Amino acid sequence: MSMLEEIYTGTVGEQMASNKPTFEFIHVNDIRPNKLNFFHIYDEEVRSLANEIERENVNNGRVYYQEDDDGKHYTLIGGETRYRALLLLYKEGRHDGMFPMYVVRKPETEAEEMAMIMGDNHQRYLSEDDKRVIIQNYEKVYEHYKQKDKELDRQIKATDNPFQAELLEEKRYLQKGISKRDWIATKTNFMNRDGSNISGRQVQKYLTGEFSGKEQKKESAKKQKTASGTTDAIKEILKDVKQHIIDVTDAGVTISEKKLTITYANIFDLDRILIALKEDEELNHITTAFIRAERSK
Repeated sequence: MSMLEEIYTGTVGEQMASNKPTFEFIHVNDIRPNKLNFFHIYDEEVRSLANEIERENVNNGRVYYQEDDDGKHYTLIGGETRYRALLLLYKEGRHDGMFPMYVVRKPETEAEEMAMIMGDNHQRYLSEDDKRVIIQNYEKVYEHYKQKDKELDRQIKATDNPFQAELLEEKRYLQKGISKRDWIATKTNFMNRDGSNISGRQVQKYLTGEFSGKEQKKESAKKQKTASGTTDAIKEILKDVKQHIIDVTDAGVTISEKKLTITYANIFDLDRILIALKEDEELNHITTAFIRAERSK
């Protein structure tokens, strides 16, 4: 894979393609490692890459521009091993320290920055611990994007203009109906030994130690049993259903054992809510876990 092909792959590549990155030569002394980079850097890999750089002059990296109080102007997104290797060569007098870099815009949020770091390390060898941390970090990114989409939902709810509603829909960060675990699976691009892509169920195992939340819901329902029968457990399930629908639709919701009411602002808001509920994959987990627990008594 060429440098250009590599750099335009993944989260960083998408951001660069849409923002016309610049290519600059920057001295290593004007670059700082990224404090969010959680990947371990091995000294032997730094030394090996330093020798390769001296031999082949392969030293491209990625940064975004950032002023700070340490006198440096650029922060790494990816390529910290390469940066450290070039810094080693410079300190040993074997290189002039000039680093050819693609400069991209500064991420607006820490979650976006973390997504760019993980997307830029897709070719790295990953241990099981690395995968676990990456998946947990993508969970944080997902929750951040979910909040962004909720703000879009509020704007859609407030508009009576169908064209404006359509434009807002196009800005959505998360595809409607995709579950958190499936979204994370597509972002990681992790592969199984047989060459298949990692599944949402496998992602769930990394997140919770279980293949799905069903058994956890089942245990939660059992704990809610009281001497008065299933009343308390039912109330707890209805509470979970209500909260889940609110999370998915950002709509006003009331619920009882016999009635569910969802409030919408206008016809566009109603359409948004119905689509969100239709495509949601997680809602049935809440109720089916309880029903199965009841039947197994």
